[in-house]
Amino acid sequence: MFSAALVVVGTSAAWGGVAPPAAAANGGSLQAKAAAISATIAADGAALQHLGEHYLAERHAYAIASARAAVLRRAIARASAAVARDRRRVLEAAVSAYVNAGSDSGLVLLLDANAGTLAAGQAYLRVASDQLRLAISELRDNEHSLSVSLTTERRAAASARSALARTASDRASVLRTVASEQHLLASVRGELAVLVHEQELARERAQAEAERAAARAAAARAAAAATATAHGNTSNTTSGPGAPGALPTVAGPPAPNGVPPSTSPIPSGTIAQDFAGIRNCESSDDYSLDTGNGYYGAYQFSLGTWEGLGGTGLPSSAPPPIQDALAYKLYLASGWGPWPECAAILGL
Repeated sequence: MFSAALVVVGTSAAWGGVAPPAAAANGGSLQAKAAAISATIAADGAALQHLGEHYLAERHAYAIASARAAVLRRAIARASAAVARDRRRVLEAAVSAYVNAGSDSGLVLLLDANAGTLAAGQAYLRVASDQLRLAISELRDNEHSLSVSLTTERRAAASARSALARTASDRASVLRTVASEQHLLASVRGELAVLVHEQELARERAQAEAERAAARAAAARAAAAATATAHGNTSNTTSGPGAPGALPTVAGPPAPNGVPPSTSPIPSGTIAQDFAGIRNCESSDDYSLDTGNGYYGAYQFSLGTWEGLGGTGLPSSAPPPIQDALAYKLYLASGWGPWPECAAILGL
């Protein structure tokens, strides 16, 4: 009889838990894992189909063996009944012959004979008895043969039943393995979908940030161009330190916030246009800007930088000339480094 043995690799234990996706490289790993699990499921599916075919064959063999055993049991029952019936008939005939002393009796009727004398009846009785004994012997031989065959068929049925149970157990094991692998595959595919969604969100955020940066750059260039145009118009009509378009210079007594007047105001020309662009990029040219993020004024000073330059109070509370003077002082010390993003946008 067929018996199937299946060695099932613990796929779930082999894979282990899957770590949450953290980078784009995880996508390839998850895809490879999903492909490997799919291949394992396909192999186990083929094994399951093979076991299913043998399971059906074992069921058929068991059904045939059971049917043969049932037929043999019925044949043995018939043979046993015939032996008992013939033994009873012989016994009844012998008793009748003894009681009736050879006259017409049940034995004569049984043997379908017309013995006229006692001697003839007795002779006929002996012949009939020998034939009945031979028939009983043959029936007993048949009964024994049928009993041996029944034992063989019962063993065959038991072997078929055992093989069927083993095949059913193997099939159930493969079914559980395939179900576990399919669950793991669904989990991996879910994590892969989450990773793809996160990558799409990151791409959208990067695109939005690039669009905002481009918008700030465009605004800064427009402001710089407007400042340059206004400066050019005023320089053609007026001149001197008191001209309406000239940048304010810091002089005289100390400023209200305690910062001494700067001796290096922002000069006119290209540098003034560059500072105008920085202001537009950092604060939209709002000297009083305070967004609550720790940076203040038109140039978005931090308090540490502001105080290091000699400023007091909040930068957003200082007059524009003081902010311009300290911004220019910072520029002379560090260049455009304190405003890296806006300087990059403006090409400084």
